Amino acid sequence: MLYLQKGNFQKVVRWMAGAWMSANQATLMGLCCVVLTAFGFYVGLTYSKYHWLLLLVPVSLVLRMAMNALDGMLAREYGTGSVAGELFNEGLDIVGDTICYGCLFFIPNPPNSLLRFSSFWLGWQNMWGCWGKDCRVVFAGMKHFWEGSRIEQSGWVG
Repeated sequence: MLYLQKGNFQKVVRWMAGAWMSANQATLMGLCCVVLTAFGFYVGLTYSKYHWLLLLVPVSLVLRMAMNALDGMLAREYGTGSVAGELFNEGLDIVGDTICYGCLFFIPNPPNSLLRFSSFWLGWQNMWGCWGKDCRVVFAGMKHFWEGSRIEQSGWVG
């Protein structure tokens, strides 16, 4: 279902880049989104007064997905693509998912085992490709937006 929207998503993402962004800049911005996601997860789930940081997770996941799509499009458009760049991009995808969801294993007193299970499950899906990246982002983004927006749950952290 989401895959059918890929063309529309790519048009919006390409428009975001304008004429100023290169493929390497898109890759670095995607890496910044990885760090922002991990920060939102860890701080939002560790400290109750920063629980609102979980609302950054869906935004940074969508931006990361956009930058991941954009770096390949820009490399093809400008003729700067290479085998090494493609391997670097795929390697960063794996490392990025590991950082994004692996930080959940370091949260003291997690709210429940679902967090650990979901991080393992999403990582498993990434390694074996059972779901596309868009489905993983939507699933994880909705889950953590819901958790971040539930003010009454702030008592389960810390």
